[in-house]
Amino acid sequence: HECKITPKIEFWAHCSNLQAWTENHYDTRIIHSNLGFPLLKELADAGDPIANRVFKDEIAKRFNSKVESVQKFFLEEGYLNYLSNEELQILFKAHFGISEIEKKKYVLVRVYMDDHIPLLEDDPIA
Repeated sequence: HECKITPKIEFWAHCSNLQAWTENHYDTRIIHSNLGFPLLKELADAGDPIANRVFKDEIAKRFNSKVESVQKFFLEEGYLNYLSNEELQILFKAHFGISEIEKKKYVLVRVYMDDHIPLLEDDPIA
């Protein structure tokens, strides 16, 4: 059986979800990632320090998911520019580990990023 709600009730439900999301420091488990991630980006760009921290954490978490299409998207769209060089080193150490083969992958990714993304500027986003 189909449950119908009025547009007004639907609007207030969305408002309630967004309120809970903000009251819980932008906890990404509260709202759908297709909405939460772009909102975090906009809030981080606007200078919200909590959103900036959560946004960086989300970037690291999603990049470390090891889903190649996600990693490629993050590289191509410049999302790693939101991370400082120190945060990038931590991200890549966590991602690649310490084996010799993995160190070579780190170098390849770093070369790719240096060629395609202006990453080595002094603190580009912070």
